[in-house]
Amino acid sequence: WAGWLRDVDTLFPQLQDHTLRASPWPPVAGVEPTSWGRLLAKRLPAGSPTGSGLIALSGDGRLAAAGFLEPQGTTVRAIETGAVIRSWPQNGLVAFSPDGRWFLFSEARAHRLFRVADWTEHWSIPRAPNSLNPGPAAFFADGATVAIDLHPQGVRLVSTETGNPLLTLTPPILQPATDLRYHQESDTLLAA
Repeated sequence: WAGWLRDVDTLFPQLQDHTLRASPWPPVAGVEPTSWGRLLAKRLPAGSPTGSGLIALSGDGRLAAAGFLEPQGTTVRAIETGAVIRSWPQNGLVAFSPDGRWFLFSEARAHRLFRVADWTEHWSIPRAPNSLNPGPAAFFADGATVAIDLHPQGVRLVSTETGNPLLTLTPPILQPATDLRYHQESDTLLAA
């Protein structure tokens, strides 16, 4: 992973139309890239300070997360060494809070918040039992609030510290959100 992040061409050589596929660099003799995990071809955005996605970098540039590894799984690695910091067997969408304190892992069954300092799970908020895909999420600029998709209820604003609901935004047509983004300058949450 460390090599991936030093050279964008190497990181995502097959980047086309927001489809991400990658393999480790430098290659390891005798190890096929698929056994390390290629990012599945998905048409989802990358995680950023404004919302969750397939991949995310911590604000300090020390950590990288990938949420859809083949055949399955989510991993956080140290960029400098490539060491695995934390991993889960489920696929998901990933995001680091803008202040760097939190890591949000959204899988099909729940949104799970972890404290980056020690990787303990801080809270977990269940999603609908019939959810097949992970739900998007977006941290607000101060990191104190996170918006999460809780289809069919809508988008819920949650306190990062407590996990308590602050507000639920119900869409006019009940359908899951495919993306959530927060824009700091205009203080606007966009749900698509």
